[in-house]
Amino acid sequence: AEIDEILRDIVRDDKRAGAVISGLRAMMRRRPGERQPVDLSQLVEETVAMLNMNIQTQNVNVQENLETDCTVIADRAQLQQVLVNLIVNAVEAMQSAGVHGRRLFLEVRNGAMVQCAVHDTGKDLRPHRLSQIFEPFWTTKVEGLGMGLAVCRSIINAHDGAIWAEIAQDGGAVFRFELPKAAFHALAPA
Repeated sequence: AEIDEILRDIVRDDKRAGAVISGLRAMMRRRPGERQPVDLSQLVEETVAMLNMNIQTQNVNVQENLETDCTVIADRAQLQQVLVNLIVNAVEAMQSAGVHGRRLFLEVRNGAMVQCAVHDTGKDLRPHRLSQIFEPFWTTKVEGLGMGLAVCRSIINAHDGAIWAEIAQDGGAVFRFELPKAAFHALAPA
């Protein structure tokens, strides 16, 4: 059982490092991604399914509130990279929480912009950290690179969106991003 857990950690860390490196390569090349209509609610469901093993291993209870008709024009792979990073960070932030207190709430709302929220019950964010967490190489993790949230911000900004973090009223953190709805977004390549 211990070897299985170690191997899962290795695979998870390898995938995460690969995602960060891919994101950095794309940013360095400054090539626009392949933009197409993406249903953000569907992409959240697919990402949770992809990360299901990691989520179950950490005994995290996932709750979703995903509205319909939440289509954005985006590079699907880049947007999924943002979701993977936010969800993996949320799961890691809850490792010190009691097993019964690990809850991940994912929300996609339709409005003037399409908004996605990733809410965890992990370590509380401190107000003074809110202005730093999206800076490159800034991290609270012993083994972290400090690039994940910086890459997320770059991707969301490149899609004419915004990303921010909030301190949750009931503990933990909420990371939100919003993107223009497909109906209001120019379909020309960025």
